[in-house]
Amino acid sequence: MSLKRKHILAGLLVIFLFLLNFQMLGVGGWLAANESSLKVYQVFLPLFIPFFFNFKLPIKQGHILVYAFMVVVLVSSVLYFFYGFNPLIFNYVFAFALFFLGLLIASRFEERKILSLFQFVIIIVNIIILLKLVYFREQILNFFKFRYGGHPYIYYFYGGGPNLEATWVAMNTLFFINRKRLFYLILAFSFAISAIYASRVGLILTVLVFGIYFFSKRISKLEKQVIILLAVIIGLGFGYVIAKKSTELYVIERLTNIGSKGELGSQGRLRIWKAYAENFSAQNVLGVGAGNSIPYIERKGEIEIRENNLHNYYMQTLMDFGLLGLFAFLLLGLDVTDKNLRIKFYDPFGVYVLCYFIACLIQFRGAENYVWLAYGIFLGNYYKTRLQLRESTLDKQSN
Repeated sequence: MSLKRKHILAGLLVIFLFLLNFQMLGVGGWLAANESSLKVYQVFLPLFIPFFFNFKLPIKQGHILVYAFMVVVLVSSVLYFFYGFNPLIFNYVFAFALFFLGLLIASRFEERKILSLFQFVIIIVNIIILLKLVYFREQILNFFKFRYGGHPYIYYFYGGGPNLEATWVAMNTLFFINRKRLFYLILAFSFAISAIYASRVGLILTVLVFGIYFFSKRISKLEKQVIILLAVIIGLGFGYVIAKKSTELYVIERLTNIGSKGELGSQGRLRIWKAYAENFSAQNVLGVGAGNSIPYIERKGEIEIRENNLHNYYMQTLMDFGLLGLFAFLLLGLDVTDKNLRIKFYDPFGVYVLCYFIACLIQFRGAENYVWLAYGIFLGNYYKTRLQLRESTLDKQSN
């Protein structure tokens, strides 16, 4: 690829990444309730098509597993004849397209260059989120003063509301693990966002992100020792806050009230999981079609569920795509885990996808665009690095 085409591709990628972080921006304006409307970033994707000319699709072990999962998901659309149509299938098609875009990006740029583009976009997005918090400061202060609802009533850039926004801020921190100072700064920002949004999921994922970084190859022994010391101090302080001042920090109050009768968030999840267990039957081993889990449970159980997903993507995969779909998805998770262990959590894109598979236990509905793009980049980088090492070894042996 010529240098000019590379610059154009890099520029398009920056714009596209920026739009991916504004998931509620539709072609007709800012979206409120109708998240299934056409988004601006979806319209932007075809601009990458010319760059796929002369692109040879790689066929490796990891790719074959992904392709198998894609086939299972797409074939499951046949189930719509029995259980009704759900537009989530279009989100899956788009997400799979992003996987191939990730493979293309990995083949055209070095990992450091790709990371720099992601980091540039995420820093700008986080600054915009910070400015948004300043703009809605009165609503946020009133939320903490009167403790109405579970989260502040403000605009959110990511589909799914406050928990998903806190989730993506936390996970995006992983793209900075090669830049220590920025990593800790963005990590602190993630903690702050989770506290302001009173998001337990965001807080848990921020801790998970830090835990993965702690066991990565990028951290030094001295850094680990300092972190352990600070962790003891912070842990003692955190314990004091829980014991004495849990009512003063709302996110802590929500953590300590998980499962209690008056806590709507966790009770909602438990209610959904209970309805899932009561309405799952042998006929569901073939699945009900992408996105149809909640509608199916509502019809069969004659209940109403406000959420659009099960808050456990493994359970949802089993009901949406059946045993074969769950098996294919679990193979993906095992493969990603194996590859991350082999490289000792060194690749930020690999760590990002691994974090997603862990977070699927409490979050996500499937077809997450950022994840599938990162997944393509990760596999592209992984096999490209292995090929380079093999060629380097052969050169040394020939000499």
